[in-house]
Amino acid sequence: MSRLIMPSVLTEGLQEHAAFQAWRRAQVDDVAPDRIEVLQGNKKAAVYRLTGIGPAGAAIIAKRTRSVTGRVERVIYEEVLPRIPVPSLGFHGYVRDPNEEFSWLFLEDARGEPYSRLNDAHRVLAGQWLGEVHLAPCADFREKLPDRSLGHYRHFLQDCRAGLELVSRSALAAGDTMLLGSFISFCDQLELRWRQIEAA
Repeated sequence: MSRLIMPSVLTEGLQEHAAFQAWRRAQVDDVAPDRIEVLQGNKKAAVYRLTGIGPAGAAIIAKRTRSVTGRVERVIYEEVLPRIPVPSLGFHGYVRDPNEEFSWLFLEDARGEPYSRLNDAHRVLAGQWLGEVHLAPCADFREKLPDRSLGHYRHFLQDCRAGLELVSRSALAAGDTMLLGSFISFCDQLELRWRQIEAA
């Protein structure tokens, strides 16, 4: 069973908070949130729940992420998901952060039962959802999204193999050296069969 983490709640200085300031740049509405819940925070990303500022007073999720990731997520939420017959979160805006390395996305708050990978019904629904997304035609978006063709994964495989080779040269216990050797061999076997993978 997944452990629920209680978010920290901010009730003061809300209008000066970076998440609300970004929301103001993304929206014309100037309604201040009732509170801000810190759902996640680290150097790469931060996620906040701004209560009372969305449509009909709903909460909005404000997500600060690296701009390169934010641009991709924006295309997915704004252009890809609305064209696919799957349930998805409402998209409420995107703005660049004053620190150009980051951007903000604003999404509908997904309420209800949290997803659990241990729940068979949840996994079935997630699999069906992902299947629909992957079946969707993507020609219109190909230039806006990162390359995830087989070539991308072949380069990733080659980078992994090179990294494993580098680590295997360091002083390791015999069992660790053997384990790394088997991983390197597995990478080599995939590389040898790459034409078959492309033809499949």
